[in-house]
Amino acid sequence: VPLLGGDDAYAASLATDEDDASILGLTVAQAVGRRVCATVERALAGRLRRPPRWDCDGDAITIGASLSTDAWRQVLKGGAPPTDEGRSFRAFWGDRCQARRFKDGRVLEAVVWEPPQNCIGDGWKRLLPQRSLAHALARHEPRRPASLDGAPPGLMRDDAGHVSDARTAFEALATVLRKGDGPLRVDHASPS
Repeated sequence: VPLLGGDDAYAASLATDEDDASILGLTVAQAVGRRVCATVERALAGRLRRPPRWDCDGDAITIGASLSTDAWRQVLKGGAPPTDEGRSFRAFWGDRCQARRFKDGRVLEAVVWEPPQNCIGDGWKRLLPQRSLAHALARHEPRRPASLDGAPPGLMRDDAGHVSDARTAFEALATVLRKGDGPLRVDHASPS
């Protein structure tokens, strides 16, 4: 997330009802870091192993998050529409949010991530955390376009910057090991 505009430009965005006295005395980088990190934490609620961490490097803030095994949920559930929790959920997600009735009879505010067109299989779900972040950051930090860099979970980035599926990369490595003519013969390789 870029730090644009300096102290004066950012001061106006801090003067909202949502901000409190905890931002007083912070540098611009610290205030932006806390605010964006809170947005990331809320966008990935229930999908994180632990709270995200952030660091400021020059004119950009880098945020790191460790995802849980539940990070691939297609439906994010909030509270019931007339409750404070439901209104807060809708205010955070905006037009992505809708009231939905679930199998257990409850009506909750929810965000549903649909698969892209012409998508086969469940591989697209690996991108759900990034889609959630992209929407939340565009909605809550519109003056600071975020760069969601890094490979989605389950994918690997090689030295040339190409992204590949971890399973495909493992299978390629296993093939090389089995065909190898070194002193150690490999008959079988398992990813687990």
